[in-house]
Amino acid sequence: LWVLVFPIVWATLQREEQMQLAKPMISLLSKEYHQRQAAVRPNVVQALLEGISLSQPQPKIPSELIKFLGKTYNAWHIAIALLENHVVRYPQEARCFDALAELYRLLGEQDVLVGLWRQRCTSDITRSGLALVQHGHWQEAQDVFFRGMQRASAGQVNGVTKTELCLWETHWLHSAKQLNQWDLIGDFSRA
Repeated sequence: LWVLVFPIVWATLQREEQMQLAKPMISLLSKEYHQRQAAVRPNVVQALLEGISLSQPQPKIPSELIKFLGKTYNAWHIAIALLENHVVRYPQEARCFDALAELYRLLGEQDVLVGLWRQRCTSDITRSGLALVQHGHWQEAQDVFFRGMQRASAGQVNGVTKTELCLWETHWLHSAKQLNQWDLIGDFSRA
């Protein structure tokens, strides 16, 4: 019933009324008592999120909250749809992107995650490294990411976010694992 009624009611509200209603919605979604239903399928949080996802325009809910609710209440598909909409509507907000990337990572959606990164990355190092990883060219990808990390530590790379630098490091380590370079990983962990 909520999934059908809420979008209709939401559409009839004025913009100011929608903004006023968004804060109590966030508060409702944040309540601790929903934890009792975390293992139940379907649950209240899934219904609330689905009603919100069908609303136009969608209320702006913090990305971290959507990510948490998606993981905790098995509302992955609804949370991903909401975050994808947020990424399109608010392209400058790194929080939306990071939350969506985390959900894709947790689901093992590597190809979708690479596509998301290719859309957001600022460096050619990231683009070429991710392409090599996707095709299983582990040694070449490792070399690309290592050179990028060296250049970044020397201050020769501009405009690259800390998140993107972490991505380089993560993929460099992943490439080392794929290549069974355990001594290299051990040395890295001690550094």
